[in-house]
Amino acid sequence: MPKRGKQFFYPSQTSWPVIGIASGEGIGGGGSTVAIVVTDGRGEITVPSGAFTLTIDGDDYELDTADILGQRPLLITDTTIANDDDDSSGTITVGDTLTATAGVLIYDPAGGSPLLAYSWERDAVEVETDADRVVVSGDITYGLIVYTTATNGYGASLANEVTAIVAAPYTEVGTTWDGSNNRLQSNAALAGVSNAKTGLIFDSFYRASDAPDYMMLLSAPYVQGFNLEVFGNEWKATAFDLAESQVVEMKAGSVSKGQRYSVLAAFNADGTSRLWVRGASSWSEIATDATGGGADFKLTGTDWRIGERYNGSDKFKGNHYRTAMWTGMTTMPDVTDSAFLNLFVDPATGLTKDPAISIAAMALLGGVHAMEFYGNAAVINAGTNRAPGGTAFTMAGTVVDV
Repeated sequence: MPKRGKQFFYPSQTSWPVIGIASGEGIGGGGSTVAIVVTDGRGEITVPSGAFTLTIDGDDYELDTADILGQRPLLITDTTIANDDDDSSGTITVGDTLTATAGVLIYDPAGGSPLLAYSWERDAVEVETDADRVVVSGDITYGLIVYTTATNGYGASLANEVTAIVAAPYTEVGTTWDGSNNRLQSNAALAGVSNAKTGLIFDSFYRASDAPDYMMLLSAPYVQGFNLEVFGNEWKATAFDLAESQVVEMKAGSVSKGQRYSVLAAFNADGTSRLWVRGASSWSEIATDATGGGADFKLTGTDWRIGERYNGSDKFKGNHYRTAMWTGMTTMPDVTDSAFLNLFVDPATGLTKDPAISIAAMALLGGVHAMEFYGNAAVINAGTNRAPGGTAFTMAGTVVDV
């Protein structure tokens, strides 16, 4: 008499791809092959205990009941993505609806019928949790990945990852600053910015080989706001309170000439401020300061500068790629998480990512996007602050494209 098989089930929802049995009597022991086909949306098969083979759409899957009975569900095949676009061009455009449908699923019925969950992510940021996603322009630019999981009483399956939209390539653009004349200077207070207890600065640049030992990346008005600089070939980030007293100082590390860097300073008056730097290959936290004082930072000054100190000294010389600042975030980002840091910089190349990626992530944290400078010489020379409602800046001298 043949060995009695164990039973397991495929989902019964008609929107899920499932299988039907295409075999009869005489199923052998473990390792025997069972031929199956995709049917009308329902499927239930009986297999012998132990190892067995499933054939789905011509592909063989080696499985074992030990990995199914009493275990979390298994997603066997990839999620499929359908587009409601009816022009048959195959091109995904803004306004199209993409629908994710889980692939073949197998599970032990003792754990109950699994529930499916979808997570649509754009550069590691979740933007949708339904099976359907209406495409927006950012999806076309930055790409979409769908993660599918199935959960029942035995737990959640491993996530199935499928790329729904391949990200459009982003080309980093930079400008060269001469170290003697160039600076960006505000002509008023930053639009929408109030005194606040939190802030974040990001800067990415190449330090020219003959740059001075003292070099300003971002300067607030005298004894106000946030400052980011190279000071005696060390990194230095400072913040001042309403009494114009320095309450945060992070000073450490070594800044080499002829080197490309990205630096991120997160200021927190009620917690720990952190300074992270990416040099040749990876991010490192080089300094912290937990003595923020608990009071607002003074952020309402009218003379912010990029590329020199408030008094005109310590001008930046090198290639500039991006300077950005946010203030008054209601939730502090976890800057110790590499996934957050990599919103700003490509971990493989060290080049800046499209700024819109980090801008979208920061928008979820509340606060004001106060400053945003990147682009070619025409944009930078025009003093264009790309932050929403940004106050106009003026450029001293003329920068050129890298």
